[in-house]
Amino acid sequence: MDTDAYRYPIGRDPAYDRCVVIDDGETGDFWSTGWYQAPWGKKVTGCYDPVNKFKGSFGITLIMPGSPGDRSSVGFLARKAAGLKGMNALRMWVKPDGTGNRVSLGIQDFTNELWWITLPHMLSGTEPYILEVPLVELTKCQVIRRNNGIMDLDQFVSFFFWQEGGYSFSFDELLIVHDPALPEFDPLAARAPLIGKVYQVNCGGRLASEFSQDCFYGGDGITAWWNSTEDMDVTGAVDPAPQMVYQTCRCSAADTLTYTLPYLEPGGTYALRLHFCETIETAVGRRVQDIHANGVSVARKLDVIDEAGGPRKALVKEFQVAADSKGRIVLELRGVAGKAMINGIELVSPTPGKSPWSSR
Repeated sequence: MDTDAYRYPIGRDPAYDRCVVIDDGETGDFWSTGWYQAPWGKKVTGCYDPVNKFKGSFGITLIMPGSPGDRSSVGFLARKAAGLKGMNALRMWVKPDGTGNRVSLGIQDFTNELWWITLPHMLSGTEPYILEVPLVELTKCQVIRRNNGIMDLDQFVSFFFWQEGGYSFSFDELLIVHDPALPEFDPLAARAPLIGKVYQVNCGGRLASEFSQDCFYGGDGITAWWNSTEDMDVTGAVDPAPQMVYQTCRCSAADTLTYTLPYLEPGGTYALRLHFCETIETAVGRRVQDIHANGVSVARKLDVIDEAGGPRKALVKEFQVAADSKGRIVLELRGVAGKAMINGIELVSPTPGKSPWSSR
């Protein structure tokens, strides 16, 4: 693949008919330098640059101290964007630093799906240019972490760089665009076979082994979560999750908590495995909840302390559930006494195989 083909001289760059601005260098609230490769002791810094810019008052300059032999570091743009459905390319203005170091870039969606492409000559030369990469090319390249195998543009979360060596380069007008000259992008075309454990979610927590950080949640008002650092008793649970899953939970703000699991086979049957561990209440009857899946009751008046035999004991409940006509399973937990609560969710296809959640 000739990745140099994505570089266009200023004034001779492809036209686009619509776009969503991810970062235009003007709104500093959205720049984050929180990602870096800690084992190598190097951290990317970013600044809003009034000199190296394309439009407006500022561009963004990334600086990484070091030499060509240094390992990779990561800069991260943490900004949620909406209205990306139907877009087909990633576009930005770039002013390279002449180092010739390679750069990888990509996007992350709400399910922590991370797609990227490596551009070996992105920092070659010193003249500014327009970079436009078709989204389909990201799906052909390396996947840092594959969850459901879909680049979900409806729930785009962030954009990231991954560079090597020392550098100081600038970019501006980071956009997701629709270029009518490019093929339309269908996120389902990138879909991995949904076999084995299709979804594994650490409710209220971060990445825990094969379980992704919390995603897909909704419900009444602002949800809240609690966590504990002590080990939980998993001896009575069938095929328990990692300890970190039981140490965090998500609770409803009032009565109802929902999780919507998307991109399933319409009408397909799945095993829905729900993980619970009561870390807040200490007595039977303090937290009781009803559970529905696509409007069908699967558990009534579930009291985790009662069924598990006490607080801080893991409980796994499994149900056979069919996806709706839109390929979704909507899990709804309704508090009967106290707030609704859950620690983890797994969705398993009846067809065995490697989990699409596995790191690549």
